[in-house]
Amino acid sequence: MPGIGRVRVLDLTSSHLEEIDAEWPAARKPTDWHLSWRWAEITSGKVEVFVAVGPDDKVRGIWCSAKHKPITLPDGTFYRTDYLEVAPNARGQEMGVFMFLLIATRALELGATGVVLGTWEVLRGFYGQLGGAETTPRGWNLEPNLIPFVFDSETLEGLREALARMEDHGQGTTNI
Repeated sequence: MPGIGRVRVLDLTSSHLEEIDAEWPAARKPTDWHLSWRWAEITSGKVEVFVAVGPDDKVRGIWCSAKHKPITLPDGTFYRTDYLEVAPNARGQEMGVFMFLLIATRALELGATGVVLGTWEVLRGFYGQLGGAETTPRGWNLEPNLIPFVFDSETLEGLREALARMEDHGQGTTNI
């Protein structure tokens, strides 16, 4: 990742949680809608929790889902992204895009035909630029204060291909 270096995806550990909850709250902007998030609480009981760490082993991003497999709705099977955060010092860079490329790839690994998520107004443009459609699939319940986004299988495939182009197998570095 430009400005970060090589990034690895790992299963969450208690050390990661301690790092995130000790460092990120104070580094968030006072206007952040998620100022009070504590990942130890958020990840409790979640079956899918992954972190992206930089070459210094510092966490650059985290996401989780309460479901181990895609949810089945009338319009298909969807990976549900419940929470996602990029480290405050990595925001505004390419890390958010990279995290979502990982989510798209994970969804396809699990056989999902799409991804569903709810977000806030401030991220509406971000998810739209990634190819998400602002819609609610039939049968999906969402908190009323969140904006629904759906990423279909074609979009997920394109995101997975973008991630594959970024992979570094020892030949050097690549960019998004």
